[in-house]
Amino acid sequence: MTTPKTRTLRYISLGVLIALGIALFATFRPATHETVVQDDGEPPQFTPVVYDTQNWTMSKPAPNDYTAAKSVLGANAVQESALDFAGNLAQKYRYNAASEPPLYVIESDSLFELVWYFAAATDQDHDKNASITAAKKAYQAASILLGERGAALVAQMLDGKPSQGAIIQGTAVQSATCENYTCRLVIEK
Repeated sequence: MTTPKTRTLRYISLGVLIALGIALFATFRPATHETVVQDDGEPPQFTPVVYDTQNWTMSKPAPNDYTAAKSVLGANAVQESALDFAGNLAQKYRYNAASEPPLYVIESDSLFELVWYFAAATDQDHDKNASITAAKKAYQAASILLGERGAALVAQMLDGKPSQGAIIQGTAVQSATCENYTCRLVIEK
């Protein structure tokens, strides 16, 4: 014979088990209304980004004309405070919308830093195209500031060959690298 207390405990236990079963079914139910894509077992093939620097045009050299170099990057720039490569107070000139891959200059009294997006093979085509467009602008800006050797330096960066401590036309290059989705050319003024 069962007592009312035992009977109530059974109903509570049964209710908990039913609730647990519903929760498990809701969590681990079979996928429905989803299209299953057949995996062919082959790894995806990505197209690498090609920077055709041989066919890019250089700008007329104008050493130390940082305004001319910035004008190649774009007509309108959003200006804000920032720190330069060495940690000094500087001005940042951003030439892209917030939703686009970055293209900006950080300029202080002693350094000129040009930064742009470096796309990977796995990126979407529009990001790759934005990276190529930004690299062309950087190529032209470097040719203004450092002449033909500056353009060659950007081409070298895009090929994955970093450079530090080079002196081009009397201008010291502190850093010239493309890594981690970013290209950065830092020169002393």
